[in-house]
Amino acid sequence: INAEYMGIAILLPEPVEKVGKKLTVGGMFKESLGQLMAVINSTNPHWIRCIKPHPAKKPGMWDGVEVNGQLSSSGVIGTVKVRKAGYPIRLPFLDFLKRFRLLKPGPLSDAEGTCRGIIDQMKFDPKVVQVGTTRIFMKNEPYSALEDAIAEASAKYVLVLQAYLLAQIAQRDAREREYEGSKVQLKEGLKASIQLLSEEGKGRRGVFAEEQEAWAALEAQGAAAKLENLVVMETAERGAIRDEHHALMQQLTEQEEEERGTVEARRLAAEKEARERLLAAIASFDEDEDSARTAIADEEDERWLKLERTAHAEQAARDELREEEAD
Repeated sequence: INAEYMGIAILLPEPVEKVGKKLTVGGMFKESLGQLMAVINSTNPHWIRCIKPHPAKKPGMWDGVEVNGQLSSSGVIGTVKVRKAGYPIRLPFLDFLKRFRLLKPGPLSDAEGTCRGIIDQMKFDPKVVQVGTTRIFMKNEPYSALEDAIAEASAKYVLVLQAYLLAQIAQRDAREREYEGSKVQLKEGLKASIQLLSEEGKGRRGVFAEEQEAWAALEAQGAAAKLENLVVMETAERGAIRDEHHALMQQLTEQEEEERGTVEARRLAAEKEARERLLAAIASFDEDEDSARTAIADEEDERWLKLERTAHAEQAARDELREEEAD
């Protein structure tokens, strides 16, 4: 092997002899390129562009002219211009509604009509927004305007929700104060009942002492029968007073338990309803935002992958033509 072909012999593997047409260097390159493209097409490659910030090889430096030249040479600036000239944001109707439905609520069954209503309400120029068969095509300016509008609308709903929650909290505090006031009244009623019972006990003791004196006098006079009648009457009066006292205590206890259960049930129901509404609103906002961001990121990655594959295929074709011309 000549010295000038030694490099080719080292880089390329020894060709396999075939019965048919003899394999040339260009054919070997073409076959290797085909195998490489097959591997690339079977994977999901990610290409990284390295930009040199300055030629001095020192930290903390930036040369804008050189960086701009590298971006222009690699086609990044051209790609950005092409992207800005077209419609870089393309959202399906359902994804568009999930993100911007607050601006003009409408049925999901008529997704296209609702989307058109939102666009008409925003009064966009047809040059920057177009409605397709299955999705909305937008430039960056109208998308930013929609994001600002949805942020403003969300703020209004948040204010309404905050006002509702503050009203619920105020009502709960008022019910608690009312309950505390009723507890104070019940305590005062119980104290009055206890004082009444104490006075009644003192009166009973005095009556009992008088009865004892009267009984002794009646026994001395031989009027035991009359005294028995008096005892029966006193016992009946005591039973009536005791029954009335028990009825009053039971009524006060039932009233206290009923008021306490009503206040607690209202408070728990109001807190549960407010918590469920708040969680539902937050989950809806997060889900809509995540869906829009995921759709935009997926479309961006797919477009970049297609551009890179096209560029590599064109470069491979150019190299193949050069090799064939050199042969």
